[in-house]
Amino acid sequence: MRKTTFILCVACVLAGLAGAARAAENFDPAALPHDKAALSKLNDEQLRLLRKSVRYCGDFGRTKHSMNFCVTSGLDLDVRQNGSPAIKALHWMLNPINRYDDARAIGTVMKLVK
Repeated sequence: MRKTTFILCVACVLAGLAGAARAAENFDPAALPHDKAALSKLNDEQLRLLRKSVRYCGDFGRTKHSMNFCVTSGLDLDVRQNGSPAIKALHWMLNPINRYDDARAIGTVMKLVK
C-alpha cells in the first residue's frame, strides 16, 4: 500500500511539472515592447502582481520569493489567467531568480530587448 501511494505521489508531481512546463511555453516573445518606457511600465505591472501574491501568502521577510511555492504558483496562475500577452512575455522571459524578486533592478528587464 505504501509503495502504491508513493508511486502515485511521484506520478502526480511529474504530471504537475510537465503541465507547468507546457503552460510556460504558451507566450509570444514578440509581444514584449521594445521601448524603455513601455517596458518599465510593464515591469511595474509584473511587480504589482508579484507583491499581490506575496501579500496573499504572507511572505514578507525577504525580497526573493522563488523558493516559496505559494508565491510562485500564485503569481504564475495570475499571469496565465489575467495577464496581457505582453505581461506573459515579460514574466516567462525573465529567469526564475529575477521573476520572483520584488527588488530586482530595472536593468535586468532592459536586457530582454535589443
